[in-house]
Amino acid sequence: MTWENIHGDGWLNSAHREDRESLAEAWSGAVREVPDLFEYVYRLRHADGTYRHCELRAAPIREDGAVVEWVGACTDVEERWRRDRRRVVLARAAAAVTESARASDAFAALSRVIVPTLADQCGIYLFPESALWRDGDPITVRRVAALTRDGLPPATAPYRSETIPEDSAFARAVRERRPVHVSFEPGATPGYAAVSAIRPWLDRAGAHSGVIVPVFVDGAVAAVITSYVCGRRDPVDGAAMSLMRELLELAHAPLSHAMEFQRTSVSPWRSSGACSARRRRSGGCASRRATSRARPPPRSAATGTTRSSSPTARPP
Repeated sequence: MTWENIHGDGWLNSAHREDRESLAEAWSGAVREVPDLFEYVYRLRHADGTYRHCELRAAPIREDGAVVEWVGACTDVEERWRRDRRRVVLARAAAAVTESARASDAFAALSRVIVPTLADQCGIYLFPESALWRDGDPITVRRVAALTRDGLPPATAPYRSETIPEDSAFARAVRERRPVHVSFEPGATPGYAAVSAIRPWLDRAGAHSGVIVPVFVDGAVAAVITSYVCGRRDPVDGAAMSLMRELLELAHAPLSHAMEFQRTSVSPWRSSGACSARRRRSGGCASRRATSRARPPPRSAATGTTRSSSPTARPP
């Protein structure tokens, strides 16, 4: 930027658009109050157009008691900022899921960690019988949480069943057992990028990217978390996806306990041993009995890989 661009308050234009207003307010306060040292962390635009977190430190220069100028410097603190964010997010997630006895409550608590730190909207979908789902089966899930950032239109009511099309990013994430990233033009959410009930809201909110993450508990597909960002917020990037996966890894044990409690206590047909005709035809009851006799070793919540001291085993 040239001197003409940064002179006066022009330097504020180099800040990220989401940080600009708060930075301007903080700077105006410093000019009025004249502290010995002004410090502020914000995202600074670099020559290649990317943004990185920097720490601005500025001190006033006085002559005869009057401030004649400010001298300041910016230090790149991107890595420190990412470490701090990771520590805070994981601590909040650990506290949230540990205090939840039911699976739906634990996932809802996770959504409150994801929004607004990592995304603007989060939906959480549980498989009614996650242990019985097999590749090729129709995907039917129940939305148990739907949370949006303050300032955005209210999202669809959380409790609702959804049938997922086979050609959607949601189905692909489940089949391939890995997170799937989607990006699209604001106001034109394609059919494959989100479940049908949430697409009108995504259009209204100006969503432009998201990530669909399958959650595994003891090797079975237990749930799917969808997260989207809207408006001027930066698209979901690799760092955010990695942090979300790490968050789910941390939550694996509490989620596993909650899912097991739900499987063994809330469904009458399980406690009585009854089995529907559909389940008998599909072999579901036999599969459940086999599962109860020989539970597989614990697996990663985010990746489905075996958790042990030996080298990581990849799912088929």
